[in-house]
Amino acid sequence: MAENVASNTRPAGWAWPLNLRKAHYFAEGAGISLCGKVMYLGSQREQGNDGSKDNCADCKRRLAKRTPPAPPGAQGEEAK
Repeated sequence: MAENVASNTRPAGWAWPLNLRKAHYFAEGAGISLCGKVMYLGSQREQGNDGSKDNCADCKRRLAKRTPPAPPGAQGEEAK
């Protein structure tokens, strides 16, 4: 039970584990990156900056597939 509580304290975001050239994306509570190549159990993760050239290309592609696009007219359109 304590193991599950500890895993939920890690937020989603980009992390740069030691000795790697690229940052990888980790889902909330996950220890394995979206690309499946990296394990990182730290809690220091950065939100946003999804388009950086320093991010893993495979993680970026998988994140784009997970994130639904905003519906047209969702922002800035007022009711008539």
